[in-house]
Amino acid sequence: MKFTIFQNSRQGPRPYNQDRLAYSYSKDALLLVVADGMGGHKNGEIAAQLAVTTMTEAFQRLAVPTLSSPAKFLIENIQQV
Repeated sequence: MKFTIFQNSRQGPRPYNQDRLAYSYSKDALLLVVADGMGGHKNGEIAAQLAVTTMTEAFQRLAVPTLSSPAKFLIENIQQV
C-alpha cells in the first residue's frame, strides 16, 4: 500500500495548541487520528495526546494485517480514552 501523509494544525488565538494528529499503519491498513483539543480547558493537550497514543498503540497491537471490525475497534478504544 502506497500513501503520502501530510499533517497540519493551526494554533488559533490561544497561547498553545491542544490539537494532536497521529497515524499508524500495517501492511494492509491505515489509521489516521485527529484529536481536537478542549478549547483551552486545562490539560486539553494531555487529553488529546492520550487519545492519539491510545488509538495508535491499539492499532499496532491489533491490525495484523487488518482489523476484523474497524467499527468495534473505534468504539472500544475511544471508550478507553
